[in-house]
Amino acid sequence: MASGQSKIELVLDLKNKVGMGLTQAKKQINSETSQMQARLNEFSASATRDFKSISSEIPVLNNGLRLMANPIVAAGSGITALAAGFTKATSRAADFNHEFRGLANLNLDKPQEELTRLREITLDTAYKKGFNPENTVNAFNELQSTAGIYGDAARPIVEKQGEFASLLKTSMDDYVAGTAKAMVNWRIGVDKLDDFNKSNYAAMQVGKVEFNELAKLQSVFAGSAASINQSFDTANKLFSMFTIKTGSVAEAATQTKSLFNDLTKASTIKAFKRVGIDMFDANKQLKQADVIMLELNDKFMKMKDDKAIVNLKNQFTGSEGLIAMIQAATDKTGGLRDMLKEFQDSRYNADMALSQAHNDFLERQKELSNRIDALMVRLGNKFLPHALSLMDIADKVVSRAAWNSKSEGEKQQALINSQRADVYEKYGNLTSGLDSLNNAQFQNRMDYIQKRQNEHYNTFDSITESYRKSANWGQDPAKRVEHLDFENNYDRFNFLGRAKAFEKLGEDLKKAWNNKALPAPTTPPNTSETTNNGDISGISNSIDRVTGSAQAPRNITVNIDAFNKGGINTQNTSLQNMDAKQIEDWFVDMCYRAIRNVELGYN
Repeated sequence: MASGQSKIELVLDLKNKVGMGLTQAKKQINSETSQMQARLNEFSASATRDFKSISSEIPVLNNGLRLMANPIVAAGSGITALAAGFTKATSRAADFNHEFRGLANLNLDKPQEELTRLREITLDTAYKKGFNPENTVNAFNELQSTAGIYGDAARPIVEKQGEFASLLKTSMDDYVAGTAKAMVNWRIGVDKLDDFNKSNYAAMQVGKVEFNELAKLQSVFAGSAASINQSFDTANKLFSMFTIKTGSVAEAATQTKSLFNDLTKASTIKAFKRVGIDMFDANKQLKQADVIMLELNDKFMKMKDDKAIVNLKNQFTGSEGLIAMIQAATDKTGGLRDMLKEFQDSRYNADMALSQAHNDFLERQKELSNRIDALMVRLGNKFLPHALSLMDIADKVVSRAAWNSKSEGEKQQALINSQRADVYEKYGNLTSGLDSLNNAQFQNRMDYIQKRQNEHYNTFDSITESYRKSANWGQDPAKRVEHLDFENNYDRFNFLGRAKAFEKLGEDLKKAWNNKALPAPTTPPNTSETTNNGDISGISNSIDRVTGSAQAPRNITVNIDAFNKGGINTQNTSLQNMDAKQIEDWFVDMCYRAIRNVELGYN
């Protein structure tokens, strides 16, 4: 740069460089987003709301758009907008990946490449069908955890059932979860899902049940129905009928379940046989419950008086579900048959309802919004590694700042504590399992700890001496170890911390060994000092010490009873001039002295 270059030249030069960069970025963005222009136009209302949100967050937009006429201000604003977009994309990717962890946890046995592909499958599905990305992950999770359907095999199920749930304004998570249970109970595949969805739509139309309630409650009776080969269509017919006749959909689901549980009982089969109805077809297969109910309705329709109807009803006993079915079969108005016909007609109306939902403007807008959101997640996943790197750098900066704020003594103690924690994590088990050790094995542990302790102290001393020479410490007593340069001597205090940790570990091991449960002595204690008619004067002179090395492991048995075996002789001893209280105090003192000497022998 020329030394005489004016400020205005610098500003113009900066303007040109920034302008060229933004022009190139604009061309690249235009080429990649041209195909989305039509959809973005449809999404103008949502874009307006987003712009207002950005305006409130970016001061340059909120404080005056007229400043954008200035190229340099425009460049700065463009960079700010891009940064805000990258931040939002990264945040959405982080949210999505957090939700994806649940699905990933089901596949920990698979390589990372396959998990990455599974994540892409979920995002592709969300984008293609206009689903919320997190809901899509949950749908894949439900299918795998409930039905064991994974990855590419789950994709068409999620697409079909998610779309059906979305168009009928129910929870995608709940509906796919219900579908997974239905697929397990009724052993149906993807090819049967259209029929399954139409049957569910008919149940909602005929019965008093919301679609989200059906999605949750269907699993209550699905197992019992499937166990006696009753189809999901039959189960939905009975359930929707019970919702009209009971107080709640939960009660209707319970009645449906109890009906199917009772339908194949011997008493039920005999009762139908008594009224002239065979519950099995020509192939010896159990008829569907709605067919049986219509045959029973034919019997009631032919009866002329109430007494015959009552007698026929009394042939049946069982749960509330079975009795409710019999009660419904007594209808002579044609209402039962009309309801079953309406159910069948509603199945055919499901396609028309879906077509109308597809043409709903708000539904289309929601799909578009979800597609843009999926693109945002995918874009954020591209930037997320860089964001994580920046986060690591920031974390290091914060940690460094926190470290620099500590005093030298606090730094030293922090390093020592860190090493102590590491030592105890790796070697703390040396203080356990002592009951099975003998003395030699215990000593081997102590020797190992002592060896490691000495190694680290020696290394610490060596580094300290080396630093002393390089820093020209000399003999100045003011330049003590505590004032070394901590920034360049982490290792030195790490060795000191490990040395202190092994020293403390040795103390803990020794204490644990001394405090472990000791076996009772196999031979009587030596009481030769008390053989003189209970005279204990021979003990009092030697009770102040424990012979042998105080460091050697030992078993010491203190039998207080031996002090007073046969009573205390006060006639021929120094105790003859003491009263009873003085003798008692003397005896207690002897006991305390014994205990203190035992403690000294263990230290």
